[in-house]
Amino acid sequence: CETQHCDYFDYWGQGTMVTVTSATPKSPSVFPLMECGSGTGNMVTLGCLATDFTPSSLTYSWSKSGAALTDFIQYPPTMTGNYYTGISQISVNRNDWDNRVNFKCVAAHSTGNVEATLTKPSK
Repeated sequence: CETQHCDYFDYWGQGTMVTVTSATPKSPSVFPLMECGSGTGNMVTLGCLATDFTPSSLTYSWSKSGAALTDFIQYPPTMTGNYYTGISQISVNRNDWDNRVNFKCVAAHSTGNVEATLTKPSK
């Protein structure tokens, strides 16, 4: 008696993403993004843009003067042509920003980590 099993979904679980590709992995280029102008309020929004990478799996992390920050947003990557673009943003205390505290964004990819440091430009 032959039995077939179709329980592969249970094995992988809901929400598991598997990427199969023959493309050669390509490291992202990472660019810091910051608000233009003085802005208002107690917070400043900073961003981290990763472009031209493959495969799509990319994870951001943020730190302030070496201490990990966890309250940030990471948007799903989008494909443009044959490569992906991803972005993350974080709101930081305006006093820290005005006092030129260093913030670092790290984009972790299968090809390695790429980082960008964000510091308020001097006048």
